[in-house]
Amino acid sequence: MVTLEEIKEILMYGGGLTLLLMTMIQITPIKINPWSWLGKMIGRAINGEVLDKVDTLSEDVKTLKDEDAEQWASLSRSHILRFGDELLHGTPHSKEH
Repeated sequence: MVTLEEIKEILMYGGGLTLLLMTMIQITPIKINPWSWLGKMIGRAINGEVLDKVDTLSEDVKTLKDEDAEQWASLSRSHILRFGDELLHGTPHSKEH
């Protein structure tokens, strides 16, 4: 039977037991990683503003890539149409052209 003193000791030293338990869970191959989770939460709290800026920059880069693809397609279409016009008007071209 557990005495009142033993219960008091368990409660007083529960913090150390919790620390030991969290470490053991981190080491075992279970997918629960409290230290990693705690580290991520602290990192996100410290770097939250930077992460928001990176997300914004990522969206801007995606927009620029889309715009560049549209400009490239438009430029290629212009070159093809001009080449067709030159062929119709009899402008000489090399085999490579």
